[in-house]
Amino acid sequence: MNHWIFPSSWSKFDLLGAFAALHELDWRKNCTAKSGDIAFMYLGAPVQKIVVKAAVIADDVPATPGSTIDDRAFSKVPRTEYQQELADTPTFLRLSVLACYVHLNSELSFAALRNNGLTSNLQGPLLLKNNKQLCDYIMAIEGDREPSSTSRSR
Repeated sequence: MNHWIFPSSWSKFDLLGAFAALHELDWRKNCTAKSGDIAFMYLGAPVQKIVVKAAVIADDVPATPGSTIDDRAFSKVPRTEYQQELADTPTFLRLSVLACYVHLNSELSFAALRNNGLTSNLQGPLLLKNNKQLCDYIMAIEGDREPSSTSRSR
């Protein structure tokens, strides 16, 4: 299982509203994420933090009418622009929300991620396997990781 950060544009899509209403979303497949992977959803400016943890539950959802989840109501761009942006996407990843982090103040903010191993802007999917420091930080904040054996009392 791999962990990813997927950026989302606040100005183009209501990610939080879509997950709250639909619980599952189809996401453009522009990386090698597979079923069973975890995606931390990062909202761009003005929010600039990870706001949702989601499971990749399918990695081959065909981009055909009736196969994908209709999330057009959450688009903040005109329908023609929305359709044009997705026109070259043959398959989608299906994401299922696992946790929401909007209650966290700055723990998963861009600044905190930068201070804990993020070395670039989030322009596309980021595989955390390639950045152990950042992955360990997110997992510790998220609560998925036990303390290391050296710091755990026995």
